[in-house]
Amino acid sequence: MRKVSLVLCAALLFLGCGDDSEKNQDRANNVNNVNNVNNQNNVNNVNNVNNVNNTNNVNNTNNVNNVNNVNNLPDEVTYHNTVRAILESNCTSCHYTGGIGPFPLTTYEEASPLASLMSMVTQAGTMPPWPPQEDCGEFKDPRNLEPIEIMAIKEWADTGAPEGDPNDYVAPPDEQTTNLGAADYVIDIGTEYTPNPAQGRIDDYHCFAIDPGWSGADRFLKAYETHPGNISVVHHMLFWAVDKDEHAARIQQLENEDPSTPGWDCFGGNRVEDVQGLLGGWVPGTAAIEYGADQGFRLPSNSVFIVQLHYNTLNNENPDRTTVDLHFTDGEPATKLAMYPMPDTDLYVPAGADNATAGLSIPIPINIDVYGLFPHMHQLGKSIKVEASRGGTDTCMVNIPNWDFNWQGIYLYDEPMTVRSGSQLKLECVYDNTPGNQANGQQPRDVTWGEGTFDEMCLNYFIIEELPFDF
Repeated sequence: MRKVSLVLCAALLFLGCGDDSEKNQDRANNVNNVNNVNNQNNVNNVNNVNNVNNTNNVNNTNNVNNVNNVNNLPDEVTYHNTVRAILESNCTSCHYTGGIGPFPLTTYEEASPLASLMSMVTQAGTMPPWPPQEDCGEFKDPRNLEPIEIMAIKEWADTGAPEGDPNDYVAPPDEQTTNLGAADYVIDIGTEYTPNPAQGRIDDYHCFAIDPGWSGADRFLKAYETHPGNISVVHHMLFWAVDKDEHAARIQQLENEDPSTPGWDCFGGNRVEDVQGLLGGWVPGTAAIEYGADQGFRLPSNSVFIVQLHYNTLNNENPDRTTVDLHFTDGEPATKLAMYPMPDTDLYVPAGADNATAGLSIPIPINIDVYGLFPHMHQLGKSIKVEASRGGTDTCMVNIPNWDFNWQGIYLYDEPMTVRSGSQLKLECVYDNTPGNQANGQQPRDVTWGEGTFDEMCLNYFIIEELPFDF
């Protein structure tokens, strides 16, 4: 039986492994008192702006004050001549009536009362949500603003958010859309699921198992497209393919936890096979994911799909039926991709520590091309970084200096990054286990690796070519 069940290090050097998690969250309610927003009509509780953590720490302003080409801005920055196009390119895919954003930004009347808030969060780098540091890795489809755009929003807010002349509006370039055609298989959660967060909370993490009933040869996933059934509540989606024979009993056990509702509660991971089998994910604003020419992820014929959906019910608790369109290669692709985990399962975060570190370093005995990464921690995480070190030189692969569990993602490189034989892959995680950084009013306690609600993880997945070993 083919089972890639060891960590990247065990896979490359007969390297080690780990797990994922299930943990509750509640910090969406602590979003730095966005009470300075004038005229909050139609703002649906801006105090819950999806974890705009520590927005007052505007030290991380992407050097907005050092923008030298301010002369590129109009003499007067208005909504129509500058700001409208910025919002349409970067914000309104989430912030529209009925969208996952807690308030719409599609008109001047909607945007202008929030000008000061937008200036604050864009300078802080918390919106648009793009966690990776800009000088580390060249990734596809980044959701970040140019310094001149941040400056434009600031000037607009500072001058009273003038509307300007609608005739000055210039539409942003159309995004390149990908038409994948008819799906080869559709993952369907199979029910109109109504999010049901715990009392006093707004987030529900729920998992569903979908058996495609396949037989015969393995398939290879070359592209996928996610279709949230209720975009106003679906915050993110992750999906895995796991071995049906090996995990049937565990899936049934989880389904039986609450027979009154389909699926089961899950946080962080899927509680079935949390580290192995991850295929992809979705967050608001994500378009179709298409891997390179003649590339694909193996889908064994005895697979069961596990879909994890994070529902944020700030806007409503209406039902959702999310689907994922899968597209397969014609036969076996030249490049067979897989996600290999690199975890520090020995992590230890003492109670009260504000900068506890975990991580590991492993040697790479062969050249590998890395197509993407997926870093992962839980809610005590402060930062996570992955580097490749060789000959005294460190190459940054991904760096998330302000970790936010609710905005994690899979990051694909524009072009594969080659890690040469003799390199060390290094993973570093930093945690804040002080009283002010606890979910649900818990008191700090010593924390180790685990799946539980108050456990932690230090983990990165590497998207590389399938390795020629069976485990």
